Amino acid sequence: MFFLKKEKKRHAAIKRFMEATMKIDFDFEKFSKHNIFNKLSFNSEYGFYYFPYGYLFRHPRWGKINELGFRQDCGSHEVKNKYPDHIIVAIFGGSNAFSILVKDIDTFAQKLEKKLNNNENIKKKLNKKFKVLNFSQPANTMLNQIINYNLYAYSLNPEVVISHGGVCDFHYGQISDTFLLNNYNITYVEIAEAWGKIIHDSNTEIAQDYVDENSEDFKPVKVKNNPKKIVDSFHNRLQQFKKIAEGNGSIFINSLESFLYSKKSYSNEEKEKIKIYNKYYHDVYNNMKKLFDDYESKYLNTSGIDYNVNFHKIFKNLDSTVTHFGDIIHTLETGEEIIANEYYKKILEKYSIE
Repeated sequence: MFFLKKEKKRHAAIKRFMEATMKIDFDFEKFSKHNIFNKLSFNSEYGFYYFPYGYLFRHPRWGKINELGFRQDCGSHEVKNKYPDHIIVAIFGGSNAFSILVKDIDTFAQKLEKKLNNNENIKKKLNKKFKVLNFSQPANTMLNQIINYNLYAYSLNPEVVISHGGVCDFHYGQISDTFLLNNYNITYVEIAEAWGKIIHDSNTEIAQDYVDENSEDFKPVKVKNNPKKIVDSFHNRLQQFKKIAEGNGSIFINSLESFLYSKKSYSNEEKEKIKIYNKYYHDVYNNMKKLFDDYESKYLNTSGIDYNVNFHKIFKNLDSTVTHFGDIIHTLETGEEIIANEYYKKILEKYSIE
């Protein structure tokens, strides 16, 4: 009995973060043939899968994903050949930037591309079209954004780099290992601990042993880290990303993204989402607004990063009769439109186009 219980705990996080029954029309067998890590993770049709440089994510519910799970209409390695004369805009972020609740056509990435390519003044001045590439993955921290940029986008020399961040670092920063956060500014997605436990056949207890809300062993995850350090770590990594992107000749646009608590008042649908949010992250979610407010007051307007967008502030006074969020974190099409429009205005500003 003891060993059965141990094994159940061991796989609780894997079941929670890597299993789903989507029942969708997607060729998982073809997807698995792209590379060895897709093949090794063939049994996981949804969620996180192991990759040597952090992780990748598989979520094909709403539209296309390429061979690495990015929400792109081609392989990242094919971009130069398919779009040789385009101005490349590369987007990085977590599930908000992945736009996990909406279809392809309703993502802020595709909306942004459409707005840019429909602007007659851009056509006259630049005589080029824009191609927006989304390199975001659910749960990507700022460190993951940097890794994705270096692995997949650096060689493309994107003219514009957008970092859509805040939520993942402020979320996972609360529960990442304290030593790694304090000394190395390392914030990571928590499934990495479950993988480490399985790989090393470890008996060490981790928070995700108790993630199953239907189990008698269920325990909400406890916050480990100091708010100031979480905020500072995020900012330090953001500055690092800025230096790398600008050193490669890119315009760097960053944002403090929004989440439901950014709004001052909520729609009836949004109020219902608050009632049913994930119990495992109860304390983590309750701390999020403070972390957003702390970052905003300490860094946002004094960071030295030009062309930043404060969605946390922009969403504050949105109409409460409109539902902008489908859950605590993620925007619906109504929110995606606002995000696309703000990035659109910033890109026009940089290119001095009215």
